Amino acid sequence: MKCTGKEPTEEGDRYTYTRKDDGSYKLTVKECVTDIPQSEFSASTISTSLILQRLARASDKSITSVLTEIELPSTLKIIGNFAFIGNREVTGDLTIPRNVDTIGRQAFQNVGLGHTSRAPAITFESGSRLRTIGQSAFERSSSKVPLLTLPDGLETIGIDAFRYLIMPPSPLVIPASVRKIGNKAFRSASGINGVTIRSTNLTKDAADPRLGTNLFGESTPASGASTTRESTITTIKLPLEVYRSYLNTSATPRSELDAIFGSEITKEPNGYQDLEGNAHPKE
Repeated sequence: MKCTGKEPTEEGDRYTYTRKDDGSYKLTVKECVTDIPQSEFSASTISTSLILQRLARASDKSITSVLTEIELPSTLKIIGNFAFIGNREVTGDLTIPRNVDTIGRQAFQNVGLGHTSRAPAITFESGSRLRTIGQSAFERSSSKVPLLTLPDGLETIGIDAFRYLIMPPSPLVIPASVRKIGNKAFRSASGINGVTIRSTNLTKDAADPRLGTNLFGESTPASGASTTRESTITTIKLPLEVYRSYLNTSATPRSELDAIFGSEITKEPNGYQDLEGNAHPKE
């Protein structure tokens, strides 16, 4: 359905809830809606929604488990901070519409985490106009998507954006448009088995660091876990100018690179390569 009027303001006009076979509900954000306000469907906020309280009672579910699927409209442009944080029971696939340009801080943190075997596939719609992924936006989320494809045009990946993301083994490509990646953006993410950085915008800049530390580095236990997860990444492909900008002349010439990518994921015989797969010089 196309948007034919002004953006609705009341909850009942902005969203519909469809009961599923298991008694849970699919949330559909209606066309014409352009933004999901801060904390709108966070686990701590939905307890105040009279509509969701009623649906939870009708389905004999807790208020935090009543939503298991989320459908977003083509008109959506902004997903606010904490918008869906804590919705651990979501199992329906999640598509970020092409017109979304900003995903706020912790917007989808912990989404799907309660069902790693039936986790939603998180995908960005073809032709995505996304520019910013906020801090911890997808941290500790679970995705069955076989390939996390970041949109061309993406400029900023926030601190911890995909930290602890759980996904099937697959490569990760950082688009040429990216200008900044925050600390620990992909740290301890399970499933990434190779990284290609196409952006030449990520050279060292002391005034405004463009590559954060520990992007993929040594894993540490997740909350409640007793053991670390060893990284499966063995190769980092990146432009020669980016590689060289982080080298130094100390006794350990790649120490800055190791602080960024983690020494355990760049061991020989693979290590750092250019975009064609040739080994970078050990300068």
